[in-house]
Amino acid sequence: MKKCFLCNLIITKDNDTKEHILPNALGGIKKVEGFICDKCNNETGHKWDSKFTKQLSYFCHFFKIKRERGKINPQELVTATGEKYLEDINGVLVPRHPNVTEDIIDNNRSKINIQVRDFKELDRILKGLKRKYPKLDIDDIKQKAKIEHTYLDEPFIVKEQIGGKEEGKSIVKTVLSYAYSIGILPTNCEESLNYLKKDQDISFGYFNEREVIKNRPFKPLHVIHIESIPEENLLIGYIEYFSIYKIIVCLSRKYQGKKISNSYVLDPTKAKEIKHLDIDLGFIKSEDIDEIYNYKKIDYKKWEKDFSKIYAPRFNEKREKNKNDFIERAFEKAFNKVGVEKIELMTDSEKWIFSNIIAEEVVNFYIANRSL
Repeated sequence: MKKCFLCNLIITKDNDTKEHILPNALGGIKKVEGFICDKCNNETGHKWDSKFTKQLSYFCHFFKIKRERGKINPQELVTATGEKYLEDINGVLVPRHPNVTEDIIDNNRSKINIQVRDFKELDRILKGLKRKYPKLDIDDIKQKAKIEHTYLDEPFIVKEQIGGKEEGKSIVKTVLSYAYSIGILPTNCEESLNYLKKDQDISFGYFNEREVIKNRPFKPLHVIHIESIPEENLLIGYIEYFSIYKIIVCLSRKYQGKKISNSYVLDPTKAKEIKHLDIDLGFIKSEDIDEIYNYKKIDYKKWEKDFSKIYAPRFNEKREKNKNDFIERAFEKAFNKVGVEKIELMTDSEKWIFSNIIAEEVVNFYIANRSL
């Protein structure tokens, strides 16, 4: 007889649910049945999972993960001075909100400047202005509207921290659901259950003092590993998000069962399971658990180095794409200005104009990207 691990309701075909072990929002694919009832699944999805996955939304967007369902929404980015932008999955930035300014020239005339993200938004704003200015020629304005590319002159500030009372429960639930999928009953994971059901002390902590994956590939992976250490009466869970956040979850300090070592590793950028990683937690002692909970097993310098190994390749890939997009736009602008489709058909005067436009664009791009 299967029961919901949270409310102990008997699981039937009417209230059973396919629970993503890793949340769908993070690219999770693998599911488990008979673990949680439909009601508790919906409640914890809203109270725990949605809050936690929101904390990781930047990396979901940055690494372009694949989801079983649902697309990756544009990511809000904020500059050092507080200006807000949206970046789509292809790296295109637009202002977070449209901007409409009106300057009164004289009693009969006003100059309106409209900055929008797309033509659909322009159409909506123009229809609103038409009510105020009935003589406004919407079609004429839309024909004269131009797409402009500008460069930011300040960096974005990214603050990605995970954790919190509800968010932490999502982490532990993920480990517990994977443990259930490999045959470990929630009742054998009393430390985690007490945290989730009774709001007792947390049963997880961040850990990177020592490398636990002996043959680690340096790419953004989600990792779940369950290991028992019988001589210490420990049943331990280990989880990584994007190979950046590394967390130990103590399922039990009273474990009396057999030796267990089982892993599930997912590359969320390809929606592909990774096999044959050599993961070892056998060095953990019972006295280490409270130190892990109290953040005493974190090497911050190591974290920075490990983070760079995961983050830098994708960052460089995005920067290379920006350069290629810039080159394409610069040539398109120059060709349109000259009005000739091929360089070999240009006159010397047209070539001079063409090359000057390209040179000006290169200078602007270089100034905006001093690390180029």
